[in-house]
Amino acid sequence: MTAPEDLADRVEDGRADGGSPSPVLRVHGLTRTFGGLTAVDSVSFEVMPGERLAVIGPNGAGKTTLFKLIAREERMTAGRVEFNGKDISRIPNYELARLGMGRTYQVTRIFPALTVQENVMLAAQGTRRGRFSMFAPARGNSSIRDPAREAIARVGLEKMAPITAAELGHGQQRQLELALALAMEPIVLLLDEPGAGLSASERGMMRELVASLPADITVLLIEHDMQLALGLADRCICMHNAKVIAEGTPEEIKADRKVQDIYLGKALE
Repeated sequence: MTAPEDLADRVEDGRADGGSPSPVLRVHGLTRTFGGLTAVDSVSFEVMPGERLAVIGPNGAGKTTLFKLIAREERMTAGRVEFNGKDISRIPNYELARLGMGRTYQVTRIFPALTVQENVMLAAQGTRRGRFSMFAPARGNSSIRDPAREAIARVGLEKMAPITAAELGHGQQRQLELALALAMEPIVLLLDEPGAGLSASERGMMRELVASLPADITVLLIEHDMQLALGLADRCICMHNAKVIAEGTPEEIKADRKVQDIYLGKALE
């Protein structure tokens, strides 16, 4: 995907002197407390460029709060987050899209009265120069139109482009939300429960869509559907009671006794 010209000030992909890629995302001792409750407790990990990392764990483990901290939607109590070598722990969350971080949500966030095409074009416009020129003819602007068309095609909604988002089924709305994130041309994509509320066939479709994303997009996802999460991930982190209790490849996670105990003592399939 071609980077938009007004993102020239996005942080560069950090590389060591020897040319080896550096982590695109570093999380250091991330902690969030709410009074006497600790929702995320000293979580640390790194994500390499192009890696697919799944964060798994039971309800209440702290996964969604972790995502909100990374996306600057919640204030962290302690720790820091680095994105391409830049400390983003204190920047406004609306700056993250311009820097190259995309995000989807467990509960779909779209504009139901707008068409599919209008939704995606609005998302594409949001990270580009002149993004606040709301009266500009966006349809004639190739830097907005082309990424929007590509994102719509990538999620398989070409035929739905002129239809209002309210007319889409739930699964199609999830596809649309993914298209919104892709239209911003992210470096890192945070997927919050991409399979939430989907039927078995729709989850299979979503798995194929995420698996087919360009290799240069780093993906960090949280997902309750273990089959979906482990099938997409290169590496997994398991959280329980606000802490990371296991980290490794999908096969290592499946074999981990602590993880098996959390999931009712059953070996993960």
